[in-house]
Amino acid sequence: MTGTPVTGTAAAGTAAAGTPRAWATRAGLVAVLVIAAQLLWRTVLLGHGYFSQDDFLAITSTATRDGLAVLGGDYAGGFSPGGSAVVWAVSGLAPLNWPLAAAVVLALQTGATAMMWLVLTHLLGDRWLRVPLLVLFAYAPLTLWSTQWWVLGIEYWSATLLLLVAVWAVLTGIRGDDPRRALVAVGAVALAVLFDERAVLYPVVLAGVALLAASGATVRQRLARVVGDLPQLWVGLILIVAGYAVLRWQAAPISLDLGDQLGDVVTGYLRHGLAEVFGGPWTGSLPAHAYLVPISWIVALNGALLLGLVGVTTQHGGATARIGWGMLVVFVGGSVGVLALTGRADLVASLGLEHRFGAELAAVVTLALAGALSGVAFPDLSARGRRWTASGLETGTAALASLALIVSAAVSTGFLASNLYHRDDRHYVETARAALRADRQVVLLDGGVPDGVISAWYGARARVSTVLGQAPERPVFDLPSHSLRMVRDDGSLAPIVLEGPVRTEPSDDKACGYPVRTGGTLIPMQAEVPDGRWVLRLGYYTSADGFAVLDVVGTRYRFAVRSGLHALDVVVNGGFTNFRVTLESAATTLCLTDAAAGVPRPEPR
Repeated sequence: MTGTPVTGTAAAGTAAAGTPRAWATRAGLVAVLVIAAQLLWRTVLLGHGYFSQDDFLAITSTATRDGLAVLGGDYAGGFSPGGSAVVWAVSGLAPLNWPLAAAVVLALQTGATAMMWLVLTHLLGDRWLRVPLLVLFAYAPLTLWSTQWWVLGIEYWSATLLLLVAVWAVLTGIRGDDPRRALVAVGAVALAVLFDERAVLYPVVLAGVALLAASGATVRQRLARVVGDLPQLWVGLILIVAGYAVLRWQAAPISLDLGDQLGDVVTGYLRHGLAEVFGGPWTGSLPAHAYLVPISWIVALNGALLLGLVGVTTQHGGATARIGWGMLVVFVGGSVGVLALTGRADLVASLGLEHRFGAELAAVVTLALAGALSGVAFPDLSARGRRWTASGLETGTAALASLALIVSAAVSTGFLASNLYHRDDRHYVETARAALRADRQVVLLDGGVPDGVISAWYGARARVSTVLGQAPERPVFDLPSHSLRMVRDDGSLAPIVLEGPVRTEPSDDKACGYPVRTGGTLIPMQAEVPDGRWVLRLGYYTSADGFAVLDVVGTRYRFAVRSGLHALDVVVNGGFTNFRVTLESAATTLCLTDAAAGVPRPEPR
């Protein structure tokens, strides 16, 4: 590479001239093929996927809230009103419909990738170097977790699309001398913060690309131009950051006492970023579905390659290289700070960096590389009697780099993808839904779910109703029923057996047991039923259909009684020594022959 850099003015002119030709060139055709291949590739991956973990929490949270409260629901462990709104809309249209849910993520991803190509064209003009950078972004394994997990896909790809819209607005505003584009950028960042709170760092990226686009031989000259030309942009972004800080502080005060945890966050973030920056991690350890432990030599190799790029581009790229890499350094530092200060330091310290927290690096690294390379010109070797012209050398380099990145991403995707298909979740939900369709009378006991469906880390929210409550079959939970069923770990429904039952005292009436009429009958237990969640099974017979009321320590349960001999299960809380049953109709008598309260367990196969 030659030491004759493209100046800021020349780079701007080249990009501006190439902007209308983003697609109508051979490189543009290749970009279309890259985007189409990405769409096909990710469609196949998402076709194997399914809802999991935070997806179920978000679907249930948004469906059970009214009005604007929908926007404040639980969302992937964070605050995402925009994501909650999308989840509410999609789930309301077709609950637990994976093809529709996946299509939303694919549309956002494709839109973001197309916007990245437009941005790269603004930064690099007609240069073929745009192609490997597009490949780097489009196929980045860094974004797999934030694609295969539905709510994370909505959060990440929405925010990334809005970031690139804001970048495009800043670039076209500066080079087209249209200050109104600054308002577009401010609006896009404001919306992005509603999807992902880490979008509060997007002003760093916008400042970087504004400096790249501005004219001036030095960074100081560019800075003066940017501040003077787009004051409304910076005022708007400052207000967004300040508003976010105030609201975040009110929602959850920020603790600056991080102790040794900050080091864990920094180490985890950098290791993941370096392992996957060029299509890695290739291989590694996967102790849990949300976590990857990179291999040290891969981290070191990618780190050395990145440092080599920094050295070469800084030497030959002039001010644009320093701006590009500076933007990346500031953004990484800010990301680490946001992770640490928003309550995730404990999580990172105990479990390691959750994969989604590094996904935003895919777009920012691509933009930083574009900025660093925009001032680098390839040498013309034909002047030295060799075959390669500057254009040919750049095209060949771009082709080889693209191929290497595709192979790297393919190897890494093959390693990671099967861990993100969520097969257990799909089997659990689809098996349970099939059983519900087969027997519409079933009532489900709202018990726990396997850790692979919703982690026990979520406590009481890791329940069957969270996973299946919004299913189209509209299951009901914990109601008095003659067909109460438990959901096994594989999703099949099982009759309930009672473990350690506490029975009622024997009745003196050997024929009827405890006769129940409209005046009510108090039925004593042989011992106190301890505190906890129990199933009270009532064996009875009667001569007519009707209704009765069960009273357990002041909690009343109304249930239907059927003519004949039956057993009814009622989910109750413990801490009682007797209960009362009252028949609503005086036309008949209900004979309670036996009753027992026990811990519910699924019937053995």
